[in-house]
Amino acid sequence: MQKYPENAGFFEYVLLLLGRRKRIRVTGASMLPGLKDGDELFVDPYAYVATHPEEGDIVLAWHPREADLKIIKRVSMVLDNGCWLVGDNPAESTDSSQYGIFAFKRIVGKVTSRS
Repeated sequence: MQKYPENAGFFEYVLLLLGRRKRIRVTGASMLPGLKDGDELFVDPYAYVATHPEEGDIVLAWHPREADLKIIKRVSMVLDNGCWLVGDNPAESTDSSQYGIFAFKRIVGKVTSRS
């Protein structure tokens, strides 16, 4: 069973006001059933400053071919040079199966909760 972010508490909103969280909106069906089109999520852009993502984390990453597009995916594997990212709904997801390994520098942050 996949783990999805819980609803944001008061502290997440404080971190948003302090600039320690970003708020993003899910578009598309690649993370169904847990994350739906229109869901709003909080992202910690500082989560991986001193460390790398872990398997199972849901992350925001820069798309490898569209410079201004960010995508939400799950970390399937952590490798020496990056992460293998996948969508939870393979029929609707473009991910590492098409693009290969995502370098750590392409990871924007970790999804921490939903608003």
